Amino acid sequence: MTQLPATIVADRLALAPAAHDDLDAAFARFLRLDVANDDASADTVRGYRSQLAAWVNWCDEQGLDAQTATVDDVKRYREDLVAQGRHPGTIAHKLNVLRRVYAAAVAAGLRPDNPAIGIRAPRDRRAPEDFGYLSEVELALLFRAVPHDDELKHLRDRALLGLLGLQALRTVEITRANVTDLQRHSESWALLVHGKYHDRLVFLRPDVVEAVRAYLAARGTIAPDELGEALIVADGNFARAVIA
Repeated sequence: MTQLPATIVADRLALAPAAHDDLDAAFARFLRLDVANDDASADTVRGYRSQLAAWVNWCDEQGLDAQTATVDDVKRYREDLVAQGRHPGTIAHKLNVLRRVYAAAVAAGLRPDNPAIGIRAPRDRRAPEDFGYLSEVELALLFRAVPHDDELKHLRDRALLGLLGLQALRTVEITRANVTDLQRHSESWALLVHGKYHDRLVFLRPDVVEAVRAYLAARGTIAPDELGEALIVADGNFARAVIA
């Protein structure tokens, strides 16, 4: 990689904080007003700000000004991510955030163009069989491995497996779920699921409802956190479960 003269790098870095502040302010307004129709979750906002910080740090390391970065700079960033072995899905997310960052910068009058437009992540060339999933038999064996007794941890695990394996909820959706999201609708039960961009109502299978309600009955009421009373919590400390 060609190194810029030290004096040029020093000059660019000296100007960087003000430029970064302008870019960050424009993006903050974008997050506040545009992401998810003014209803972005705290996780979404944190994730976007983290990706912006990673890009700005990379620009600093290269002696670049993030506010005036070019198409070639974004391509070099993509190349570095590929060289680091980042998954194509991760790279796609990072580039999508950059497109939104610079769309906000254009809207704020900070620059006339968006250098991330048209730059895509590399294709994921893995065969379908390379993607991890459980077959019906494997899922049945996993359920069978959880003891069918009244121990709280086992009740929690059966409820969790039902939501993940039978209702196909995402891990983050279960992490965000609260007890009040479990709702009765006539003869059925449903869960209000808080997704990345919108909420949706998922009607639950009777066996999943039975597992979730058995777990909640055994657990009892717990202290709420900033999101409410968590539906699924960690074993022992009753903190909201973060599922890896």
